[in-house]
Amino acid sequence: MAILNVPQVCWNCAAGALLALAFTAADTNLVAFAQDDEKSSSQLRKEAESAEKDLFSIFNDINSDDDFDVRCKKEKALGSRRKVQVCTPKFQRRLEATMSADQTGPGGWDWPSPPGSQMQKKKDSMRQEMNELLATNDDFSAAFARYAEAKRAYTTRMQNN
Repeated sequence: MAILNVPQVCWNCAAGALLALAFTAADTNLVAFAQDDEKSSSQLRKEAESAEKDLFSIFNDINSDDDFDVRCKKEKALGSRRKVQVCTPKFQRRLEATMSADQTGPGGWDWPSPPGSQMQKKKDSMRQEMNELLATNDDFSAAFARYAEAKRAYTTRMQNN
């Protein structure tokens, strides 16, 4: 779910359908909305980044393929001096190092790549594994819910400013 330009905001991680489901559930928590109003945009961004790192730390421990392990780091946003957190799986870093942009496609791992490409096949496999783990692993599911709520709070704040 790309409410803002996802790569620039720094969360090119969880699949849009998963976030849409989590945002829908998170929107029912009115107490969280009131608490979010008391926090600065910077605090909300840091909470979302921390929750994202926690989510992928758990995912890296439990996924079945080391190629799916995700690393988050700060990078300068395109056209900006501001650094944003960018999380990418190992397979994407490896493939991008050896392929041209027209072979990998634009954007983050959750953006479409050319159909049938090696990159798209790996992205599809990773999405499938994430969906399975969300359904079967309580720790991963709870970390995802925390991340989705933190991202929702930050995105809502940025839209209202």
